[in-house]
Amino acid sequence: MRAPVVASAAIAGLIIMSASASCRRGKATMPKPEAYPRIEMPDSSFHPVKAGGLELTLNRGAETTVTERTDGGTWITISYPTGVDAKVYLTLTPAAGSETTDTIIANRRERMSLNLSGSEAIATTLTSRSGWECEMLTSNSALSTPVQILASDGHRVISGALYLDIPASTAADSVAPVIDAIDRDMLTLLKNL
Repeated sequence: MRAPVVASAAIAGLIIMSASASCRRGKATMPKPEAYPRIEMPDSSFHPVKAGGLELTLNRGAETTVTERTDGGTWITISYPTGVDAKVYLTLTPAAGSETTDTIIANRRERMSLNLSGSEAIATTLTSRSGWECEMLTSNSALSTPVQILASDGHRVISGALYLDIPASTAADSVAPVIDAIDRDMLTLLKNL
């Protein structure tokens, strides 16, 4: 009786070994896809920056460049040290000559719409402490310019957009921390105008 049990065990062992060996053939190990690097954003620490006769509340961890233009306008560039090229470009435009604040605002709203390219956006509107009428658009699908702002006090207009210089194939959730942090920073700027 012992011979059939040993023979059955030997046959079962051979079947298991051949099955496990055949499963490994033809399958090369594949490396996992490379993940987007973790993005670290500056803390929510703000400081005043003088630009065009205004005091803007901007993130202390971002580098700010202010350029006064000869036409009375001001360009403000805010560069974030994020690991991706994230810059906010702001323009302060005074109403002068035939260009009224309504004309400037209409032009900027058209630009904001073009930047969205039909993507959905969340609109936030508010009035700042000193009476600036402000609006902000945030889109999680328009990745090149996901955050845009527009504000006016009746005499001047501030407009701007976050520009992300990233590959078109970048997934929205990969840069969501950047969008969220800059959305927070732009809201702080608008509230404190």
